[in-house]
Amino acid sequence: MDWFTELFINEVKPALEHHSGLGGGSGSDDKMFILLDENGTEYPAVVVNEETVFDATANDIREGKTAATEDGVTVGTKDIPAYHTTEGAKVTTAGSNFVLPITNYDYTKLQAAFCPFNTSLENSVAADRIALNDSVYPVQSTIPESSITIDHENSRVDFGITNNYGKLCLIRYITYKEIY
Repeated sequence: MDWFTELFINEVKPALEHHSGLGGGSGSDDKMFILLDENGTEYPAVVVNEETVFDATANDIREGKTAATEDGVTVGTKDIPAYHTTEGAKVTTAGSNFVLPITNYDYTKLQAAFCPFNTSLENSVAADRIALNDSVYPVQSTIPESSITIDHENSRVDFGITNNYGKLCLIRYITYKEIY
């Protein structure tokens, strides 16, 4: 154990406990302190119950957030987008519009495959159409069949086409919604 750690554990921690109310004192809940040595050098200090190794780097911490690391006080640099994903399948009956009433209907990105029913739901995997980039395309075509719209009033995705297969069809989908 280096001299600074020993100093903190043997002298500073008991004093902080006394002033934080653990040994009688102010009742402060502070757990993070900046210690200043005789040369004016600042050391971040955190009250812990046992010796702890801080190994996070600025790239491990969300951009703009501040943390104590083994390098001292660090401001995060990592852009960590938050998002919700959904994955599933929806059965659409013959003659019905292809719509997807899902929680994250106002998606950031969506991919879907339209698979006509084939003996069971598990066997219904042969895609006839796909949805990419807000359009629906016949398989092996670059010409959109329809545009996808977000139906805010009914909280759903509307693919702009009808199930004209004459039988059930599955929409197998994956979405993600980025949260800002």
